[in-house]
Amino acid sequence: MHNGRLADRDDPYSRKMSEISSKRSKTDADYEELARMEFLGGLYLDENEQPCIPGYVFEACIIGKGGAARKERMGKEAAAAVWVLDDAPLEYDGPRDPQELWQDKRFISQSLVRVQRNTVKRTRPRFKEWQANVTVEFNENLVDETDVRRWIEVAGEQVGLMDWRPRFGRFRVEWDGHK
Repeated sequence: MHNGRLADRDDPYSRKMSEISSKRSKTDADYEELARMEFLGGLYLDENEQPCIPGYVFEACIIGKGGAARKERMGKEAAAAVWVLDDAPLEYDGPRDPQELWQDKRFISQSLVRVQRNTVKRTRPRFKEWQANVTVEFNENLVDETDVRRWIEVAGEQVGLMDWRPRFGRFRVEWDGHK
């Protein structure tokens, strides 16, 4: 998981990270705080400060670049006809509070990545076992329900969600039977 908010220089987490990064000599505590800020800033949180997956993230795996509908050359039709309005609370076995999540190492992913010519450690939230109930809406006058269901299945099997997809972002779809 990685919320793009850290690209915003005015974001509080981004400001704190810049403040620490600008130090000439950093301590181990500075590096730990940078990792914590990156982790907390990378979480998607709902209005109750609980982890969630935004509706637009689900939309992106269906209709975005590389999305399931685009694989079938139906991207424009899907973009006009499919939407996910609500964020989905993330269901998982673990703490709900972001600070407590940081303390539970099961939810931390750290990797070395290349940024320009440098190798840097990145810290991200990671939920290995999770589920979310998502309502996907569509305009029946523009696309067929069979197509939408297929796109969602393909999105889960081949496209995935968020960072380092499809390796870590794949999901299995279970239908509840409602239209």
